[in-house]
Amino acid sequence: MEQPSAKGRDERTGRFLPGYQSGPGNPHARQVARLRSELLRAVTAEDLHAIVRALIKRARGGDVAAARELLDRTLGKPAAGPLPEHAEAELLAAMLEVIDLHASARLRAWVSPDVHEREELAALPVEGVQT
Repeated sequence: MEQPSAKGRDERTGRFLPGYQSGPGNPHARQVARLRSELLRAVTAEDLHAIVRALIKRARGGDVAAARELLDRTLGKPAAGPLPEHAEAELLAAMLEVIDLHASARLRAWVSPDVHEREELAALPVEGVQT
């Protein structure tokens, strides 16, 4: 049998070893489960329908929180956009990519053995670059 580490895990695999005593878990889990069961027993389909209709009425009346709740529950929450703190890095990466494309086209024009092809390549616009 493997020697237990200080945390009761197999040092090679990271798995808990037999006989490991875990933490107590959520001390309120049973109480929450009982309350949830009582709530599910008490709420009828008619209650749910009335609540949803009231939420729709408030959303139509301009209550932004009600509209957001209604849309989040029916369509799902919107995907997270880019973080503002990453915007500069993303812009810099895009600019470097355009510069790289421009430099590659100019380099191809410079090393071309055919003078006419070299002139044509040098005159080609590079996508995303204004000359």
